[in-house]
Amino acid sequence: DYTVITVSPSTCVITNIEMGKIPCLVRTKTIDGKDSTYVASITGSNYPMSIDHYGGRIFNVDSLPYGCDAGKITFASLGSSGTLAINSLSQDVDTFFVSTDSTDFRKPRKVTVYALDGVAARSYMLEVRVHQEEGDEFKWQHQASVLDAWGGVTLNAALAHEGSLYAFGVENNQPTMLTALATAPAEWTKVAIDKVITAPTVFNGVFYALSEGALVQSVDGMTWSKVPTNVSAPFMTLVAGTTALYGVTTDGFVTSVDGTAWTLQEADETAYLPTENCSATCIPSPTDKSFEDILVVGSRDGKPVVWKLNVDKTGMYTFTWNYYPENALNGNPCPELPQRNVFAYDGATLLLGTDADGASVVRLSRDNGRTWLKKEIPQLEGVNGNFVATVDANHYVWVITESGTVLKGRFNRLGWAQQDRVFTE
Repeated sequence: DYTVITVSPSTCVITNIEMGKIPCLVRTKTIDGKDSTYVASITGSNYPMSIDHYGGRIFNVDSLPYGCDAGKITFASLGSSGTLAINSLSQDVDTFFVSTDSTDFRKPRKVTVYALDGVAARSYMLEVRVHQEEGDEFKWQHQASVLDAWGGVTLNAALAHEGSLYAFGVENNQPTMLTALATAPAEWTKVAIDKVITAPTVFNGVFYALSEGALVQSVDGMTWSKVPTNVSAPFMTLVAGTTALYGVTTDGFVTSVDGTAWTLQEADETAYLPTENCSATCIPSPTDKSFEDILVVGSRDGKPVVWKLNVDKTGMYTFTWNYYPENALNGNPCPELPQRNVFAYDGATLLLGTDADGASVVRLSRDNGRTWLKKEIPQLEGVNGNFVATVDANHYVWVITESGTVLKGRFNRLGWAQQDRVFTE
């Protein structure tokens, strides 16, 4: 938005600013897999600069990509109501600022507008922000190894909620829960609980889960009570949407707004309903906040099956569950895994699990479950055998193994702070 200002002899403001072409060192790989680099030219107008007249700051809210050279910044446009000067790097004196000249902004520089009356002046700290890490890089970080708290626990499921991590399992036939703060993932507490827990989720502030095919609920994750429902068929998985719970039973897909009264939903290809190894997640729509998708991945006759339900959160429209059939042209179908977990992640669907040989598998689907790729997120090196996983509110993916190893990872950009774009007194 632009505001027309009346320029008087004492007016001293910067009215607009836009960066020009910026050199950026790009890292890539050659055709034979070797590391390589080249210099690209970044268009500065893609990274608008905000002017905070009240605070005397100018900066680009969206940082330039990792590798950009802030020591060689030019400006395609820089408008002001007076004469521009920039503070010298070598001494505390102002020099005439030529915006089209290559200028060093590896650290913030003071830029001053001197009014036409030769008396008034206004200074800004001009900062060119450059990311210090590659945004699309994903690294697994070891948080703990060989934890004594595990003992002989066989893990069934994990959940992250309000800054805490929960892992549910069984030890010597005793249902068990392990808990830790996400800020202290090497300090776990093990407690006995009253039910074997699978598919935990949170809906309206209450823990819901499955216990031997029955729906249970809890307020703290420790004490669970069976929920009286009108569902006679055993549940295979459970997930919370924004406005309802969704489950997969041996009779098909069901939904409930209170956990008690469940409705059987329509499905287009009932011959391909999942029968085992089910996992589900809720994915917000990237285009319309009124919609979300429920994605279910399961197995039938030793083959993976993927189902999706489009949900209108306003309740105006009702949709049918859709089966994604096998496609011979799809070179990256969903893998068949005896143990799997799916989560909404980065606007996509993340799949983690173990194959028939016990090796870990990591896949990401950005087309709602049609294709599953492994190029974006690195595989779990050294992680074999059963593990559980979850995703927290800070976009960290947590992996907890039965051998006592805890890892977390996320795309760097998901941890970047969101900056204000509107400034007031």
